[in-house]
Amino acid sequence: MNKLQFNTILFLLLSFSMFSQVGIGTTTPAGGSILDVTSTDKGVLVPSVDITNSTTIAPITGGAPVGLLVWNTNSTTGVGFHYWDGNDWIALGATVPRAVTNGLNFNTPNNDIRLGGNLIEDTTIISDAFNLVHNLNSTGDFHI
Repeated sequence: MNKLQFNTILFLLLSFSMFSQVGIGTTTPAGGSILDVTSTDKGVLVPSVDITNSTTIAPITGGAPVGLLVWNTNSTTGVGFHYWDGNDWIALGATVPRAVTNGLNFNTPNNDIRLGGNLIEDTTIISDAFNLVHNLNSTGDFHI
């Protein structure tokens, strides 16, 4: 085979775009997957990181892809699986914060919420299965 024929064949082979699935522990990865990990007695270990602030991508470096999954080791921000939604680290299995009538959502790492300002009408606070209704008709501090 001469050099021209070799280069022509090489060019044709390199010009085709190819896609295939990757299989770990299997020789026949599932057709709809890009990665198929198969095992009957092993698990997948994701990276462990220390998330100290749930509103920054840190400690991850090199980019912030949405959907990034890690195991958080920090007890203050919540030990467990977390994924990056583009703005915050969200704990897997966390409930979506419930909207209150003024359109705010509350979701804090240790579930502490401080309400401030002037309440100009009756205020209902929903916390899990408990409904707290406050009829505030006078001025002053109110504590629960």
